[in-house]
Amino acid sequence: MDSGDRFEDYTDNELMACTAAGYKKAYEILVLRYRREAQNYCNSLIKDPSWAEDIIQDSFADIYVRRKDYKDEFSFRTYLYAVIRHKAIDHLRKNGRLRFAEDRFPEALGMETESPEEKYLQKESKDQMVEWIRELPQNQREALYLFCVKGMSYGEISGYIKKTPPR
Repeated sequence: MDSGDRFEDYTDNELMACTAAGYKKAYEILVLRYRREAQNYCNSLIKDPSWAEDIIQDSFADIYVRRKDYKDEFSFRTYLYAVIRHKAIDHLRKNGRLRFAEDRFPEALGMETESPEEKYLQKESKDQMVEWIRELPQNQREALYLFCVKGMSYGEISGYIKKTPPR
């Protein structure tokens, strides 16, 4: 392949392989191919076009940085949407809007609505999980609390725990 190849005719996975090999133009084609669709998807999750734009840029940048780790087991679109979804949920958590989004748009966040039977089984599982959490050592319970309740990232939790003296 030489730099004169017509990347526009390549499949998404071929473009990612070329990107991993150092062809920036191949990745530019992918970004142009999916930018509008990605923007619409992200905006449907967070309902804020300016933040959606930031999340999209960050998602594409992360994928590019990790281009050599890309596995073509799934379509590029699936991979891109997963990255966007995770970043959108992190954004909602950090801004205290995740509970609102879960309640109002469960299907947009990939959450299923359950039947009464499913809700009962889920409550049973939740009760068991609470019991398991109570059995964890204090530092692990604290890390779990910081992640799930406070919405901190792994890096933030690590920094917090390193600064907190042991008890």
